[in-house]
Amino acid sequence: MRVAGRQRLAVHSQFRPDEVLALPLERPLPPEARGGWAAGFFSLLSVRVWVFLIVLLTILGLVLDAPAMLTLVAFLTVAVTIGWSWSRAALKGVRYRRTFSQQRVFPGERVEVAVHVSNAKLLPLTWLIAHDLWPEEAVLEQGGEFLPYVFGQGGRGLLNTYSLKWRERVTRRYTLRCVRRGIYPFGPVSLRSGDPFGLFREERMDERKDRLIVYPLIFSLDELGLPPKGPLGDVHTRETLFADPARTVGVRDYRPGDSPRHVHWKATARRQALQTRVYEPTTTLTTVFFLDVATRPEYWLGADPARLEWAVSVTASLANEGFTRRQAVGLVSNGVIFQSDQPLRVPPGRSTDRLVLILESLAAVTGNALHPIEAMLLTESARLRWGATLVVVTTLVSEPLLVTMGQLKEAGRRVALVALGEQPFAAPDGVPAICLPTPPPGLLPLPKRVVMRWDD
Repeated sequence: MRVAGRQRLAVHSQFRPDEVLALPLERPLPPEARGGWAAGFFSLLSVRVWVFLIVLLTILGLVLDAPAMLTLVAFLTVAVTIGWSWSRAALKGVRYRRTFSQQRVFPGERVEVAVHVSNAKLLPLTWLIAHDLWPEEAVLEQGGEFLPYVFGQGGRGLLNTYSLKWRERVTRRYTLRCVRRGIYPFGPVSLRSGDPFGLFREERMDERKDRLIVYPLIFSLDELGLPPKGPLGDVHTRETLFADPARTVGVRDYRPGDSPRHVHWKATARRQALQTRVYEPTTTLTTVFFLDVATRPEYWLGADPARLEWAVSVTASLANEGFTRRQAVGLVSNGVIFQSDQPLRVPPGRSTDRLVLILESLAAVTGNALHPIEAMLLTESARLRWGATLVVVTTLVSEPLLVTMGQLKEAGRRVALVALGEQPFAAPDGVPAICLPTPPPGLLPLPKRVVMRWDD
């Protein structure tokens, strides 16, 4: 497997779906993170209750003339004062952050996550509980264990306990194995600490979130069973000359074999002879992939996970192949990213950053189709430069799609079809079509649900 610009993929990105990754911050802690019974009981007692209790014991000690009770009250007063002041300052200067060995990986790769906790004040922390929300899809191979969130919140929490001296920093490392494509958020984290006596505690929700991007699997043309002269053209041809009908540079006399669509009728009327438009040539080979996330005719019912992952991986593989051939590659899909109501669009480009953007978009796309792919094909083709190759990748070849591709071919567009799965169809005349069988079970890592986990 060869990935175009592989060294730069891990550091360059223009895709920032931060709003997509927005998660609710108020998440209850599991019972394991709530401390012991003393912390749970005494946390219910406010300062006013402690003050009332101390006053009451003082009055009883004076009335009963009990020196032992008054001594107990004195010790209790000191403990409550120290405990309350300590707990109020416990989480000040405490910083929690995560660092990743790499944040953009492919399925099967491993990532080292380092969790850094520091206490930047002179007051030590006798105890600190950190419950960090990590994605369900993360497979923890080394370094700790997960605890599930309760009350149907979803996700898993990495539970850590610390005891920090003044101005101390602790780092713990964990090894994750990335299994499935997706954009996975880490955080928020709940920090809880208090006084050494367990009388009071403070809790803070750190809203800082990180993300890990897992690209789709990428296969070579040989692994996909595609010939070198597939939908992208001859592998040895880096640049091809096309005429762009959107840019007319002049007219000339009509010649036998010229298309009637290129006749300039106003110039023909003036010169009393057939005139043909002369178009500006372009040498940039552009390929735009149209990914159809619908896997059944009733696309609004959701997608089949296996067929969807196969379509995404094939699209990513063909896009990567296009970049290795120095083509300008774009992406259009009727699928959406979570919390977006617009279809996925990536304009064509030849830079490595454009490949990163396409792979990140494919990592985040869900199986929720907004429109039929043939409608997207008609709409988006009008916005693309003439001479661009429009490659449709779909697991569902429908009659409206074939009719649309035939119409675009008759209009002079370069179109190609990559059909996934075993389904008989007759491609329109002049439209190259390639059929790829369904991959064997176990080849692709499948998500637990049809859509991304944020759809819960």
